[in-house]
Amino acid sequence: KVRAHGNPAEWVPLGILLLLVLEMGGASSLWLHILGGSFLFARLLHAVGFLARLPISFIGATLNYVALGAMSGLYLIVLFARR
Repeated sequence: KVRAHGNPAEWVPLGILLLLVLEMGGASSLWLHILGGSFLFARLLHAVGFLARLPISFIGATLNYVALGAMSGLYLIVLFARR
């Protein structure tokens, strides 16, 4: 149970920070909603799988990394599209 609480404490601030930077950078609200929703879904899937000891925990963790990577990639696109 400690790790179930500690894992989101490590990843959620990074996701929220990336969403904030994207919003301040002028990213489309559609992309913000898609990425934020997928990040939330991934975190919920990981938590349910982790607490119930189901293999969907791995899927949730993978989707978490994909969502964070997509947020980072979108920020680079928004950043360099301005130039």
